[in-house]
Amino acid sequence: MSCSSSPVVTLVEPEDPDIGDPYVYGAERTFTASVDQIATLEFYLDDTLMQTFPNVTEASQPFQIPFLGVHMVRVVARNENGSGENYWTWSIFVTPPEITLIDPAEQEVTDKAEASRLFKVRSNQYAIIRFYLDGDLKQESPVPTQNASYRHESAPLGVHVVSVVATNTNGSGQNHWDWTVYQECFEPAGPYLTVQFSHFRCGLPDCGGGEGPWLSADCLQNAIARYARAGHSTPYIDKLSRHYWRVRDGCPEHCYVEQIFDLDIYIASVTNGSLVPPFGHTICAEHLGGSVKEFSNWKFFQFANLDIQPGDQTHMPRGTETEDTKVQIYKVIGIIDCVTYDRKDPEVTFLIDKNGTVTPEEAEE
Repeated sequence: MSCSSSPVVTLVEPEDPDIGDPYVYGAERTFTASVDQIATLEFYLDDTLMQTFPNVTEASQPFQIPFLGVHMVRVVARNENGSGENYWTWSIFVTPPEITLIDPAEQEVTDKAEASRLFKVRSNQYAIIRFYLDGDLKQESPVPTQNASYRHESAPLGVHVVSVVATNTNGSGQNHWDWTVYQECFEPAGPYLTVQFSHFRCGLPDCGGGEGPWLSADCLQNAIARYARAGHSTPYIDKLSRHYWRVRDGCPEHCYVEQIFDLDIYIASVTNGSLVPPFGHTICAEHLGGSVKEFSNWKFFQFANLDIQPGDQTHMPRGTETEDTKVQIYKVIGIIDCVTYDRKDPEVTFLIDKNGTVTPEEAEE
């Protein structure tokens, strides 16, 4: 008659017999059990034998996260003295994806204007991952993934939010970066301003200095200042000599007409209502000579880009299946006030199709 007792199984990790995990495709949990004598350990998931470890006193077995519900992970020890067992109750529940910021890892991001910035994230679940800049969708993964990245090629001035949303059948999770983009101070030289300034205001005539609070400058004010410096702006010098700009707080003030280079400069409107969001932008156009209906006889510029070409997503995007991008070039015929200019009908209008092909729009009879 044998006095040996049957093996006793102890749950080592997790120690608690009642555990729960969110469902994450591809994720694993490892279960470790020990026995008080040498035995064969058998690991079962819901009564299905998954792995056997002969002649051991401890063993570990990883399991992929099963489907939603309550499951049993059972460990049975067998030897010549008999058998013993123990088990975990494993609850699997739904949670939305969680997004971790990989690069940059910090939530606060700072860049100089026009810099290229890469944003990378990882989701703990396979999901469709979307990147947004200030609420506008910029990129979407074509298939569910756990890793995604988005590069913004030309950092826009200001304070922005780059948000990331991961969506699958478990719901949506999100994270974000706070992105501050600043412009270094700038001293103009030559006819072209190769900087995007943030502030403008009106003031005394004859470049005697600005007065009152600074206002936020957009692409229109940047275009007018470029026309004033580079273009045939002498007839409007009385008004323009009351206009001032600065790059940002702490940078020096500049008059719109500190110098006038008297080039053949126009102001151009670039629009496409079918893009998301609808696209509207103002740039400058320099006529290089020849027919105004030849696109190659124009040089387009704005901010730091002195050679804007069709397909430039910041300044001159291509058209879509439903609408061509429209580039309308206007001659300045007056300066109305500190924020607007006067113009007549477009000198010429160009259309850019989805392939980047440019054609002049035929005038209506």
